[in-house]
Amino acid sequence: MAYQYQTGIAKNSKDLMVKLRDFIITTTGWTSVQDTVTDGSAGQYIAASSTGESGNDKNVIRCLVQSTFLSMHGWLSWSAGTGKSLAGLTASGMNMDANNYVKYWFFGSLDRVVVFVSAPSQLFIQGGYLGSYTRLRSANRAVTANAESAGTSVVVEVNNTTYFTVGQRYVIADDNGYEYPKVTAISAGVSVTMDVLQNSYAAGAWVGEDPRPLIASIGTTAPIFNADTNGIQPVAAPGTGGIPVTAGGGQSGAGGFAIRGVDTNLIERVGVEGMLDVAAPIDMFPMYYACEYPLSAGVLGTLTEVYQIPRVGLATDDTITVGGSTYHVIETTPASVGSTTSLGSVAYAVRRA
Repeated sequence: MAYQYQTGIAKNSKDLMVKLRDFIITTTGWTSVQDTVTDGSAGQYIAASSTGESGNDKNVIRCLVQSTFLSMHGWLSWSAGTGKSLAGLTASGMNMDANNYVKYWFFGSLDRVVVFVSAPSQLFIQGGYLGSYTRLRSANRAVTANAESAGTSVVVEVNNTTYFTVGQRYVIADDNGYEYPKVTAISAGVSVTMDVLQNSYAAGAWVGEDPRPLIASIGTTAPIFNADTNGIQPVAAPGTGGIPVTAGGGQSGAGGFAIRGVDTNLIERVGVEGMLDVAAPIDMFPMYYACEYPLSAGVLGTLTEVYQIPRVGLATDDTITVGGSTYHVIETTPASVGSTTSLGSVAYAVRRA
């Protein structure tokens, strides 16, 4: 389905939830897994799944409205009011007013949903990103032939062993589990041996460097664009048995692994045109998604077509055109708001069309 964009004013948090549900399901084309949204009252949510634009991935998301915030989380699976998460997720998200109007910006495809909201009591705009990211690791994946039980030195039959190297760690994932075992032996064309499986997996589980690029959070934080962190909000490292995919991008973060949203070594210089009415270069900085798990720490990928940009000469709702694509400018905070003055030169560019 074509990439979608929508903006407008919601009368209150209830109306916002209804509009977001309709955008995800009707406009963008995700499949409803569970929809409890009637009037958008606190506690109602939409859970949805998608196989991505390729038809070969699997994303499961849930958006939950509370009286004062909108919570967005990614899941391995969701069924009948219960989700399988990468770790214990707690409701946390974008602040807004329950009874006042909310301006919103929705961007989405079958791969991802990006949401920004602004309410009168909030002095800055907040946003969140759900779905898959652009991988930096290999997308090749093998499929398990049989159900596998937790244990040590587990021999796992797969349909392709050429993707694996002895001594390297790989993701194994299904709808109920996700972890990074090490491959200790390979029987060419037949199986790989994994040092430890903490969870059991059904036949048909995916195995590879990054077979399921799922945006999710760990602990009490959500994958939220936050004015105080200059990027995706940093999160704590996983606990014992926790699954190791976390958001990176803040200036600092618990767990010892965070990637600053702006990396001057990865500047992309592009021509700018459109509402700016200029033709000068502007810096576009990739937004990273990273793994904090000590055994496989590193950058997994970048948020797809979401960049940080200098705010000089830009304002919310400006657009820039890059390579034939239109990007919408969102300022997450005014330059003069309290402790966030250091972010006065930061804005986001999100693909709109």
